[in-house]
Amino acid sequence: FVLAVYLRTMHPTVAGGDSGELMGAACELGVAHPPGYPLFTMLSWLGTQVIPVGSPGYRMNCVSVFFGVLASFFHYKAVLRWHLGMYHPRNGPNSEWIGSAWIAMLAS
Repeated sequence: FVLAVYLRTMHPTVAGGDSGELMGAACELGVAHPPGYPLFTMLSWLGTQVIPVGSPGYRMNCVSVFFGVLASFFHYKAVLRWHLGMYHPRNGPNSEWIGSAWIAMLAS
């Protein structure tokens, strides 16, 4: 669900602000203004090499979508674990687990 929303609302090219500078730095493996965001630069450059379709801006936005979805997934897992550990016994019925999954999904 998160992937579909992110892809549907993703900017198709370069958005305003610093994104143009960061995308330009990623295309040439350069250094943007401080702090430079080296991990973003290297992963975006790798994404432009791996993803075969679209403009470089589109490909870099796809990389950002991928990591946004990954962050959302880990947030879901963390909230699920926290909610299960705090409110339900270790060997509770499945209905309690489903309730915790809904809580975690809504929090993410």
